Amino acid sequence: MTFNELDNRGFTQQYVVSWTSDDLQVTTDGKATGSFRVIYDGPPVPYTLFKDILFFQVQGRYIWPQYGDILQQPLSDVVPIIAQVSDKSTAEFYVDTSFQIPPLVNDIDGGMPLNSLALTLTWVRVYQSRQGLYVHVFPGDIERYPNKPKIGFDQEPRSLTGRFGYYTVLPESSLKGGRAIGLQGEFEYSTWLQENIKQ
Repeated sequence: MTFNELDNRGFTQQYVVSWTSDDLQVTTDGKATGSFRVIYDGPPVPYTLFKDILFFQVQGRYIWPQYGDILQQPLSDVVPIIAQVSDKSTAEFYVDTSFQIPPLVNDIDGGMPLNSLALTLTWVRVYQSRQGLYVHVFPGDIERYPNKPKIGFDQEPRSLTGRFGYYTVLPESSLKGGRAIGLQGEFEYSTWLQENIKQ
């Protein structure tokens, strides 16, 4: 996940929120491109859909050899992408971004080898009502599901699918934010929504 809303509670596997991509490519010269279709298969939301945004980031995943823990290091800023097409159950996005080529060994703590790159996703749906805006935050949650979609550098695209975590809709007034760290510092999605999503 790129981030999770700090006020998200009540995770459930009862409802399926997922993504698919048939043309995702990652190249050794630092480019990530492809389309994502996100699918909501949960209970009806009693508000009017206003905007769909996919927040995307590339991260390097380094291993602490002595512990086996993973250090996630940002290789790009967080990129907010507004859907080209969306309806009550789906939205479509196109990603075209660059990222910093990671060193194979990170000098932290005596040297940490690069394990993989991660393309992190968080899908945010914004709804309108007479009471104001409501927000549904679906963080990518690859660790919770066993079938992890993987691709290699400079490979021909193939069909990929993945999952998001499911939480309840929140009124904008209750959002606590969810910071992500990028190359240019911290990114706060709720601030970005306030500045870029107009009623």
